[in-house]
Amino acid sequence: MDLNIREFVTDFVEGSDWSEGRLISFHESLEAYQPAADFERAWRLLGQAKLHQIFRSPKAIICLGEATKTAIQVGDKELTRLCDLEYLTNHYALRASDNESSGQGSLDLIAESSPSNQRTEAWLDLIKNAGRHSDAERAALIAKFKRSGDKIGVAHTLFTKLIKNGFLSTDFNLDAPSSVQEYDIEAWLYCRTNDIAPLYFRASANLLYTMSLDKDVDLETVEAFYAHLGFESRHPFIQQLGVWKAVFENLAANYSTRGQMQIAEYWLDKALNHAKQFTSEVEWISVLNEIAHHYARKGDAELTLKWAFEYSDVYVRCATRDVHLAFENRRQAHLIEIATLRETEMLRRTEQLEDNVAQRTEQLEQEIERRRQAEEEAYHIAFHSAVTGLLNRSWMLKHIEQFVAPNQTFAACYIDLNGFKQINDRYSHAAGDQVLKESARRIKSAVAPAHYVIHLAGDEFVVLAPNQTAIQLQVYANQIQRAFQDPVITDSQTISVGLSMGIASGRYCEGSALAFLESKLKQADLAMYSAKGSERQTIVEFNSELANKMRIEQTFLAEFETYLNNHKLEFYCQPQLEIKSGEVIGGELLLRWPHSDIGIIYPDQFIHLIKQREQFDQLVMQSLSILATLQTQHPTLKFSINLTATQLASAEFMNQVIAACATHDIAPERLTFELTESDLMDAESDAVDLMHQAKDRGFSFALDDIGKGHNSLLVFSQFPFDYIKIDRQLAQSAPTSKSAQAVIRGLVATCNSLGINTVIEGVETEEELAFAAGAGIDSVQGFFLSTPLPTGEAFNDFVYHSQQAIKASGQKALIADRHFAH
Repeated sequence: MDLNIREFVTDFVEGSDWSEGRLISFHESLEAYQPAADFERAWRLLGQAKLHQIFRSPKAIICLGEATKTAIQVGDKELTRLCDLEYLTNHYALRASDNESSGQGSLDLIAESSPSNQRTEAWLDLIKNAGRHSDAERAALIAKFKRSGDKIGVAHTLFTKLIKNGFLSTDFNLDAPSSVQEYDIEAWLYCRTNDIAPLYFRASANLLYTMSLDKDVDLETVEAFYAHLGFESRHPFIQQLGVWKAVFENLAANYSTRGQMQIAEYWLDKALNHAKQFTSEVEWISVLNEIAHHYARKGDAELTLKWAFEYSDVYVRCATRDVHLAFENRRQAHLIEIATLRETEMLRRTEQLEDNVAQRTEQLEQEIERRRQAEEEAYHIAFHSAVTGLLNRSWMLKHIEQFVAPNQTFAACYIDLNGFKQINDRYSHAAGDQVLKESARRIKSAVAPAHYVIHLAGDEFVVLAPNQTAIQLQVYANQIQRAFQDPVITDSQTISVGLSMGIASGRYCEGSALAFLESKLKQADLAMYSAKGSERQTIVEFNSELANKMRIEQTFLAEFETYLNNHKLEFYCQPQLEIKSGEVIGGELLLRWPHSDIGIIYPDQFIHLIKQREQFDQLVMQSLSILATLQTQHPTLKFSINLTATQLASAEFMNQVIAACATHDIAPERLTFELTESDLMDAESDAVDLMHQAKDRGFSFALDDIGKGHNSLLVFSQFPFDYIKIDRQLAQSAPTSKSAQAVIRGLVATCNSLGINTVIEGVETEEELAFAAGAGIDSVQGFFLSTPLPTGEAFNDFVYHSQQAIKASGQKALIADRHFAH
C-alpha cells in the first residue's frame, strides 16, 4: 500500500471531519496498511487509538501506550507530541475506570520505556486519566521509575494522588505533615526538592485551588502558603501568572454563586497585578478575553463589562457588543447605557490608536527616506572617485552595456598626467589632490555630454566615447590638450601640468563585451605610453605599427611563460667583493632566458614586459628556490634578488615571500632585496611601511641604478635602505670625468653619514676599480672581476679560488691589487 502513514494519521488526528464515511475509510486504510518499520507501526497505533477514543472504547489507552513507547524508542518527537493525552482525551474523558487493567498496562509500558530527558506533560495527563490505583499499585509504579532514575516519572505518579485526594486540612504543616495530608504534600515537596519546574507550578496551583474551595480555609492562610512557594525569588513572574490563572480557571469552571466567583476574582486580581508589572500586555490580555467571554456565557453582564473595559483591548469589543445586544431584549436600560458609554470609550481609544498608527506611519516614511539617502550615498561612494568625484573603474566594469553595444563603434582615450609623482613629492599630497580635482574638471568640460569620463586610479583617466571613431575622439583630445595650456593654481602654488594621451577604437561585433573593452583600453594605454616616450607627440592613436609591436610582445610573453612554467629559465650569480679585503661577500642573482631559436636573451630585453604581471611574482618565487641552494653551499655569503615597487607595496605578496623563505630555510639576514631608483619614483605609500616590517624580520634593501638622473636624495629620505648600488654608467665615467668623480664622492659621503653601505656596479677596467677603492666605496661587482656565473660549479669555483688566493698571499690584499677575470 502506497501510503505516507505519518501525514495520513496526522491529518486525521488534528482534523475535525469525523463523518461516518471518513471514519470507515480511515479504518479500512489502517487495516490494509502493513507497517515495515517501528516508527510506521507507532503511527498506525496512534491512528487506532484515535478511532477507539471516538467510539469511546477503553482499547484507546492500550494503543496509545504502545504508540508512545515505540515513539520514544525511535526518537519520533512529532509522534510524542500527538500522543499527549491533554489533546486526545479532553473531549471524550476516557477513564481507566472503564477498564482498569488496560490503564495499568499502559502505565507499565511508560514506566519501562521513557527516559527522563524525553518526558513531557503527556505522562502527567496519562497517569492522571489512567484511573484510580491502590496505594500498592502506585508504590509499584514509583519503584519502577526510581529504578530507571526517572525523577519526573516519580513526581507524576505522586501527583495523581494529590489530584484524587482533594483539599488539605486547615492545620497543615509543611515541615511535619499530618498523616491525612502527608501523601498530598509529598508530591508537591518532591517536585520542589528535585527542581521539576513545570510540575512544581502545576502542583502549586492545585494545592491553592483545593485550599480555596475549602470553606474553613481563609484567604490569609492561602496567602501564607503562596508566600512559602517562593515564586518571587526563584521563578519568572510569567510562571506566577500561570499558577494564578490555573486557580481561577478551576474555580470559574465550577462556580454557581456570586460569592464563589468573588474568590476566583481575588486570585485573578493577584495574577494580573503580577503580570502587569513584569510581563508585556500581549502575555496576559488573552486571559482577559477568555474571562469576558466566560462571564458572557454565564449571563453575568456586569462582570463581563467590568473585565471587558478594565483594560485597553480592542479584541474584547466583540464580547461587549454581544452583551449589549443580549440584554437589550431584557430591557435593562442601565446596562445598555453602561455598555454604550463603554463602547464610546472604546471608539475613542480606537481613534487614539489610529492616531498612533498615523504617527508611526510618518516615522516609517522618514526611516524609508533616510535609508534611501543612505543607499544613494553608499552607491556614490562605491562607484565614484573619492578625490575627483568622477565615475570609477568599478562603475565602468558594472555598466559596460551603456557604452559598448553590438555592431556599434566605440573609442577610448587614455590620459596620464606627466610627472604627477614629482608634484606630490615636491608640493605635497594635498597639492596633488587639488591638481587631480582641477584636471578632472578640465577633462570633463572639454568632452561631449555623451562621453563618460572615468578616473581609473592615481593620475590616470579614460574618456569612453560610444558610437564614435578614433578620428572623432581626436577632436576632443585636442580640446583636452588646450584645456591644460594654463597652469593649475592650488592654495599656494602655480603648477604646470602636461598630458600624454593614447586613443584606440573599434566595432564590437561578437564575444565578451568585457574582453572587447579591456582590449581597447590596452591599446589606448599602449598608445599613451608611446606618446609619453615621444618628445614631439602628446596624443598618439593606436596604429598598425603599435599593433604589430603588441602582437610581438604578446607572442614574446607567451613564450616566456612557457619557459617559466617549465622551469627552463636559467639563473646566474655575479659575485660581489669587498674592496678592502678582496673577499667574496655575496652575489646578485640574475636571470638568463636560453631561447631555443634566438639564443641567450638578457633581462633588459624583456623584463619591462613582465614587471607588472603575475609572471614576475612567479619569477621571484623560483629565484628564492635557487637562492636556498646557494645559501646552503655558502652560508656566510649574502645574496640579492630584484623586486618591483609594486611587489614591495603589496602586503599579500611580501607575506608570500616571507613564507617561501621560511619554507626554503633561507636566513633573512643573508637576503637583500634590490629596487631600482626609477621604479621607486612611482611607489605607493604602503611600500615604506612594508619595507620597515621586512627589515624588522632581518631582510635588507638595496637601491639600484643610482646616478641615472633621478632624485636620489629624495629617495634616501623616504626609504630605509641598507645599501646603494652606483650605476655602471657613472662608474665608467669616473676615471675621466671630474663631475662624475664629484658625484660619486658626494654619494659616498652622504651614505657614510646615513650608515648606508655603497656598492659600485659595472666595473670593467683597472682604472675604474682603482677609483672605487680611492673613493671609499665598500664593495664592487663587474666584468673586470667576474662575469655573471651559472649557479652551481662555476660560482662555487670562483668563491674557492678567491679564498685560495687570499690564503696564498698571506694577507688580505686590496682588491685593486689583483682580479679574477672570467
